[in-house]
Amino acid sequence: MPKILLIDDDVQVLNIITAFLESDRHVVTTATNGMRGLKLLETQQFDLVITDIIMPQQDGFAVLMSLMDMPTRPKIIAISGGSASIDLTYILHTCKTFLADKVLPKPVDYMTLSTAIRELLEEKPSLDTSKILIIDDEELSRSILQLMLSEQYVNFLQAGNGIEGLELLALHDDVDLILLDLEMPIMNGMEMLSIMRNTPKLKNIPVVIAAGDRAAAIRLLSCGADDFVTKPYEPRELIVRIKNLIKVRKSQLRLRSFSDELERKNIELKAALSLAEQVSNSKNEL
Repeated sequence: MPKILLIDDDVQVLNIITAFLESDRHVVTTATNGMRGLKLLETQQFDLVITDIIMPQQDGFAVLMSLMDMPTRPKIIAISGGSASIDLTYILHTCKTFLADKVLPKPVDYMTLSTAIRELLEEKPSLDTSKILIIDDEELSRSILQLMLSEQYVNFLQAGNGIEGLELLALHDDVDLILLDLEMPIMNGMEMLSIMRNTPKLKNIPVVIAAGDRAAAIRLLSCGADDFVTKPYEPRELIVRIKNLIKVRKSQLRLRSFSDELERKNIELKAALSLAEQVSNSKNEL
């Protein structure tokens, strides 16, 4: 469970926020001023610090400045209601300059606080390491596609036409999927797809055809394409189709690997049985 350090000189506010956080299954440690909070940070590790700003004995700004120097600092939420001498807008702006991850005004809206905590402490899913080859003659289109997919995948190759795509496939034998534009100069998507499906090394790589004409894209399914998307791209549809094809491909590769391993073990077993039979026959001849 996440460990949270809550710093506020108002005991009533401290108790209310603590009860709210504990009801949300967080482990909460409290301090009534910046000095006590900083002492706790010297001896304990926290996932998140929630600090008030206007406090006696080292205010929240001192806490933020100290956290900036920590090599692995926790996430930070700064809260403040301002004061008679300091404008709230100035306080909230200054907190951002001290690298507070979230800045919230008082009185605290607890739904907003809960959402902020969840966003800051939520672990980001690791990116899929599958390799995707994007083939499109428009550089802007390739960049947009990579941007759309970059929140899900980490490895990309790009080519401006079918010939460049085939050259990359000759250098990279670990491509998991090809997103192939239909209309391109030099070698279009149809021509490249035909070459791939007649090349043993390339014929099993999933290919998603992209075209402005939905009917043309669908027709290419009968020519060996595994799926299609239409331009302009709809991000959610694109990601779902790519995910499904990569999942199927990885399942097929695992099955093939299992089958190859099983065949290897069968060959070894037959060899061992043959050797045992030879040894048995030799003993019988003595």
